[in-house]
Amino acid sequence: MKKFAYIITLAILWLGNSMVAAQDWPKEYLGLPGDNLNLYAVMDIFQNSETLEAFEKKLNDPEKIVNNLDLNRDNYVDYILVQDYAEEDLHNIVLRVALSENEYQDVAVFVVEKFPNGSVQIQLIGDEALYGQNYIVEPVYAETPNPGYQGNSTYYAESSYDGPVVTTTFYEISQWPVVVYVYSPYYRPWRSSWRWGYYPSYWNPWHPHFWHYYYGYHNQWNHHYHAHYRHWRHHRCNRYNTYYYSRVRRSSSTVVVNTNNGRYNDTYSRPETRSAGEKIASQRISERKRSATGTASVNNSRKQDSRKSENVTRINGSKSGSASANTSLMRIDNNRISNTDKSSRVNDTRKSQSTNVSNSIRTGKTISRRETNSKNVTNNSRQTHSNTSARPTTKRSTSSVGNVSRSSTSRSSGSSTGSSKSVSRSNRSSSSSSSVQKSKPSQSNRSSAKTSTSSRSSSKNSATKSTSSSNSKKNTNKRTKSR
Repeated sequence: MKKFAYIITLAILWLGNSMVAAQDWPKEYLGLPGDNLNLYAVMDIFQNSETLEAFEKKLNDPEKIVNNLDLNRDNYVDYILVQDYAEEDLHNIVLRVALSENEYQDVAVFVVEKFPNGSVQIQLIGDEALYGQNYIVEPVYAETPNPGYQGNSTYYAESSYDGPVVTTTFYEISQWPVVVYVYSPYYRPWRSSWRWGYYPSYWNPWHPHFWHYYYGYHNQWNHHYHAHYRHWRHHRCNRYNTYYYSRVRRSSSTVVVNTNNGRYNDTYSRPETRSAGEKIASQRISERKRSATGTASVNNSRKQDSRKSENVTRINGSKSGSASANTSLMRIDNNRISNTDKSSRVNDTRKSQSTNVSNSIRTGKTISRRETNSKNVTNNSRQTHSNTSARPTTKRSTSSVGNVSRSSTSRSSGSSTGSSKSVSRSNRSSSSSSSVQKSKPSQSNRSSAKTSTSSRSSSKNSATKSTSSSNSKKNTNKRTKSR
């Protein structure tokens, strides 16, 4: 009887301890390998990435403490590959791990579907080998994409979070940077170029953390995760089973065997490390808040500075406006003064040109007068020379007298021709002087008249002299005959 009572007490104590131990596990606990990859954190990184390449790099960053998977049990964190399998407006963005050279295991898949009206829905579905069936994380939608959809809309809370929720729409999701990148007309489906044994230079594998440390770290971020994302129980895309699950999904028997044999359970063996993870998370959260407040204060100070600068520029603008008006008036006055100077200079140049023209006309007149006077002098000298040469000698013989008469007649004819030449030259000079002196044609006409009268008088004198010489010759001949 005593032994029976002792056994009963031991059983009660054992059940009590097991119940206490069961109550210590949080609601996020799955007891599967997926516990070491928080899909809420993965969704947050995806939303804040611009490209799939950047998303892959952030996902494998040890500073973010998101990837903590060790599926092949080599005591190093596995590198997660990102592969996009696109079909029309549907993108299946797969997170995949290489366990060996020929063995791969899918961890989760983003199912991104775009509708004709431009809206986009997204779900992150964990693989059933790591998370169990229908483990889905999605944004907290404010409405369903299909008005005719009548599925189960119950929200299954998988955490103790009961704070405010930030809802979103399918049109807002279409504006996520990575979603815009995926649906760009120049986009080609991204396939990670890395494989087993070939990894990027920034990748430096580390030892995985214990699950309690990992959970303690992300537990401090649950207020952010569960405010923007939620756990869902069904697939929104109708082509999930027909396209991804049957044609794209890769699974490994090694993961199934290790899970069934409990080889991943040693990650839960250090519950005391939870406090260390919470401490690191609280430090990073405080640093982020400080940086956010610092950036906010900097932005506020910049806004204040910009406002002050705007006010100063307005004041300076008004001053510069008045100054510019004054300067414009000064410029107008200067332009007027310069224009008057230019006009006065033009008038001066015109006056100088007129004086030069008048001077040239005067000099031309004096030159023409000098030429006419010189021509008259030469004509007079020629006439005197002809008169002296035509005088007869009475004491010569008849032959000499005949020679003298011939010479005199020839000279008289030469003098007459010379006089005619002089008349023509005088006429040319008079015509040239009249062409130069168009302003005063009366003076040139007077000079030409004088020269013509002088030439006429000279010709008359020569004619009288020739008649007198012929008369003298006749008288001499009569005297000789009388003798």
